[in-house]
Amino acid sequence: MHADVQPGLPTRQTRETRARVRVTLLFALIVVAILAIMWPITQAMVDTWEHSATYGHCYVVIPVSIWMAWRESAALAFAPLKPFWPGLVIVAVVGFIGLLGELASTAVVTQFAAVGMAVAAVWTVFGRRWAYQLAFPLGFLFFAVPFGDGLLPLLMEWTADVTVWALRVTGIPVYREGNYFVVPSGSWSIIEACGGVRFLIAALMTGCIFAWLQYRAPLKRIVFVCLALAAALLANWLRAYAIVLMGHFSDNTVGTGADHNWWGWLIFGVAMFVLFSVGMRWTDKKDDLLLQLAAAHGGGEPAVPGYGIAMSLAACLLLVAAWPAAAARIESHVDTRPLVIEAIAPRGGWQTAPTPAGDWAPELVTPSAVDAQTFVRDGAVVGVYRGVYRNQRQGAELVHTGNQVASSESKRWRQIESGMSKVRWSGEPVLVRTAAVRSASGQFLIWHWYWVAGDATGSDVRAKLQLVLQRLTGASDTAAWVAVYTAVGDDASAGAHRLSAFVEAMSGPIDAALEATAGR
Repeated sequence: MHADVQPGLPTRQTRETRARVRVTLLFALIVVAILAIMWPITQAMVDTWEHSATYGHCYVVIPVSIWMAWRESAALAFAPLKPFWPGLVIVAVVGFIGLLGELASTAVVTQFAAVGMAVAAVWTVFGRRWAYQLAFPLGFLFFAVPFGDGLLPLLMEWTADVTVWALRVTGIPVYREGNYFVVPSGSWSIIEACGGVRFLIAALMTGCIFAWLQYRAPLKRIVFVCLALAAALLANWLRAYAIVLMGHFSDNTVGTGADHNWWGWLIFGVAMFVLFSVGMRWTDKKDDLLLQLAAAHGGGEPAVPGYGIAMSLAACLLLVAAWPAAAARIESHVDTRPLVIEAIAPRGGWQTAPTPAGDWAPELVTPSAVDAQTFVRDGAVVGVYRGVYRNQRQGAELVHTGNQVASSESKRWRQIESGMSKVRWSGEPVLVRTAAVRSASGQFLIWHWYWVAGDATGSDVRAKLQLVLQRLTGASDTAAWVAVYTAVGDDASAGAHRLSAFVEAMSGPIDAALEATAGR
């Protein structure tokens, strides 16, 4: 009789389990070590998880990813670990992108880069074959980054569009201004919480997990995730419409307050349940996966980390640690001088006026200093508002989602229009952002833009890139959020002509005053 197992030697199953444990622990070590090295960025992510209900799911991302790595390791438990040394270049490139994000005070870039370096390090240490097998657990790590807030304006607009359209289709008259609308029973507004980012991220994450567990074909996985995102959008639109409808037919006794949340999650939960139930009908057979794993176990020794693995891991960690050190060195030369805003000199017939142009002011996040001036010419009144930033950092930066003409949750101002317009700035055409706001005290037309190192732009990206260039060259990072505004009545075009004439005449003095402010 032939015995498959010799006395005193571990069985094949025991050796496989030990190999999988070693691989999973190495995976966890790399991820945790790199996030620890990048601790200030990691701490910023954790703070967002803690203070925003939208990102509460991020707490489970790393543990789930480690469990996924354990599950996937079964396919290659007897495959060797061979470091992929060119992966060090990827670690360095991703780290450099993170450095640029740090200099631009762009949290989402630095956070994606921190996770990206962990992914690149696993690829480098484990090798290409293992990295391919662990592709989904590695990709899942990016859910730890709190992203999606940049989609809010678009999602809010879509929600308002669909809700107003659905109300009109069902015979309810609606008057709309921007994201605010009025029905016979009362007024409603689409705020950030109504945008559906929370539903969209939850659908993306759960859809990815379901597709990974149930399907093997990449196309089926992609299709299912897209369907999950579509279901989340539809659920949010249905929620918004249903709440307005319930409020309308109940004299606003139903659909208000806490109803927003639990009705929303109920509708979202039903939509996901239906989607997952349908998706289960096309689940791939488990036998196919078992055959694939059996073929992969054809022979060889268990995966054992060796000297090459230790060297590649050490090289990755050194590269990762180089970028925070480089960022700290560059930021040690930031402009810390006290900030004094230079007054704008009148020109072109415009004269300074002692009274404000209106009671509007933007909502800016922690500017270093602010200033408002009023100018008049032939009875026309225009205000200039400047929020100036210096020594910028996370939470106190020029380009920030919180810097708004008027918040959607403002009790006083309603933003009823937004867009872009081309103006003449110091003789050159420049695209600026436009907005119209309204309150009980009147309506204002506003043009606003960024000013960085003499460059005026309405583009977030261009302003960020200019800021990075300033910091890399050791120049001052002093920059400004600039707005010109005027009161308008029923004829908004008259206000646009007024602002156009003002900017054409006064762009030079505004630019000169900001240059002087930056140079002080």
